[in-house]
Amino acid sequence: MRLSTGIHRTLAQQGPTLSLPAIGSWPASAHQLDTNQLHAIKAAELAERPLLIRGEPGLGKSQIARAVAAAMQWRLVTTVVNARTEIDDLLYSFDYIERLSEGNRGMEVGTLSRYIRKGPVWRALSNDKADHSHRDSPKNESDSGYYTPVNGCVLLIDEIDKAHPDIPNALLEVLNAGSFDVPATDQIVGDGCTGNRFIVITSNRERTLPAAFLRRCATLHLELGAEPEKRLQEISTAHRDSGLLPEIDDAICEEAASLITNYRDESSADEYRPGTSEYLDLLRAISKDLLHGDLKTDQVSERLESMSHYLVKKSHRIDSLI
Repeated sequence: MRLSTGIHRTLAQQGPTLSLPAIGSWPASAHQLDTNQLHAIKAAELAERPLLIRGEPGLGKSQIARAVAAAMQWRLVTTVVNARTEIDDLLYSFDYIERLSEGNRGMEVGTLSRYIRKGPVWRALSNDKADHSHRDSPKNESDSGYYTPVNGCVLLIDEIDKAHPDIPNALLEVLNAGSFDVPATDQIVGDGCTGNRFIVITSNRERTLPAAFLRRCATLHLELGAEPEKRLQEISTAHRDSGLLPEIDDAICEEAASLITNYRDESSADEYRPGTSEYLDLLRAISKDLLHGDLKTDQVSERLESMSHYLVKKSHRIDSLI
């Protein structure tokens, strides 16, 4: 599949911090692209490969897809994979029950094409605006956009490691071909070579992915790095500069970052470790508390510690709450 050229240039021109307007079910946010993320996007784009982003939950893997879509003003199509997902769920399926029901009610039964339920890969590969309707999509799929589909599309396939081992390889065959056949209706979806598309696939590393799948992806290992407190504060600065964390100052950001990193250090290997998601949740909660006048500045430290029991310390059993 031929991917677009120009994404990495656009991201570099816009700077490391991207303001992300509300799109679909996502609220307004901000994303700070570090050097590794920018280089990984460039490598995937130039090599014409999907970008597989691996790392522990809560580090912002999915948000990279949203950042690319926002920067390019492209449509964003997303789906979350689970253990019951089949390749047909990602491509298309037929609603035979509706067809049978219409026949039983004496209605005129249409051709099979009328009962197609288009999956996220169909909508990402198609240039037909009508194919981007998600009226019949399952609840774990969404299709949101800034501009019309012909301008470009980012496809996000979340948590591929939860899928049956056969799914990743079957999926990559389609994505790399840029098209697939629908034998029952004699259709071909996708033109096989059109650019202006970017594929992001995420994995929480819960299951080893097939070697053949890895071979056909560019990969990015997302982590907080050697200086996690510094990285967290950089992320909070991006949100503050975008006006998303009013009333939050450097001292609050530093204290919240210290809470997160200390808990991560104390967590065992099999425990959930909080990341950027929990850090931002904590800051949002404090920000709203301060805005509403329910919290005084001299009470912030105590409130951060108290809220951390609910928003950060998700693995430990809490015997007493502050």
